[in-house]
Amino acid sequence: MRRHYSRLESVEAKRNLTKAIRFFLLTIISIGFFAYFGIFITTKIAGFFVNINKSGQAIDKSDTIPPPPPTFDNLPDATNKSSIEISGNSEEGSTVVISLNSTKIEALTDNRGVFTTKINLTKGQNSLSALARDKSGNISQNTPVFQIVYDNEIPVIEISSPSIGANFYGKKQQTVKIAGRTEPDADLTINDRIVLVNDDGIFSYDYQLNQGENNLNFKAVDKAGNENQSSLKLYFTP
Repeated sequence: MRRHYSRLESVEAKRNLTKAIRFFLLTIISIGFFAYFGIFITTKIAGFFVNINKSGQAIDKSDTIPPPPPTFDNLPDATNKSSIEISGNSEEGSTVVISLNSTKIEALTDNRGVFTTKINLTKGQNSLSALARDKSGNISQNTPVFQIVYDNEIPVIEISSPSIGANFYGKKQQTVKIAGRTEPDADLTINDRIVLVNDDGIFSYDYQLNQGENNLNFKAVDKAGNENQSSLKLYFTP
């Protein structure tokens, strides 16, 4: 009888050893699995909650009303800078999609609906428009198309008459007509006096000479803010 029980005990001991080995191996495999994939899964879950937190508000899928078109603050007609900052307003939390020539630029509005961004202009005429896209994906109508001229060249000042260093005599010649050409729409002054310029850039101005040497200083400023100066010296003898 004793031998019989010993054999049973030996078989049971082998079974227990086999179970222990299997349990040990499964434990090692499980630890390895969670060590390898656990960090990845934890990172994904953490990222999910971070994104929810960043969004601030849940997307309202029931919102089907498009936002109003964006508005811009004081866009210049012309500038002498290749890069300018523009700003405006749209729906709070919306994305403003700006079309500049063939380029798309996106700007986010803050909690007041204000957006600000920089744009890079090309030489000459630039076309700019925009639309707004809210958090639910609704899209506004486009704004009107605005034109901005980038011009960094100084305006020309050409004096056609009188010639430099000309002499004038007697009372009848004391008032001399200054004529010339500059850039159309430029602001022109002669000795700080405003001179009218027509649509072709032509100007004409009657100037009364003083006895002796007269120095006339010309200053032209175009719509983009470029400035040029010139001078003319004339002589008058009563």
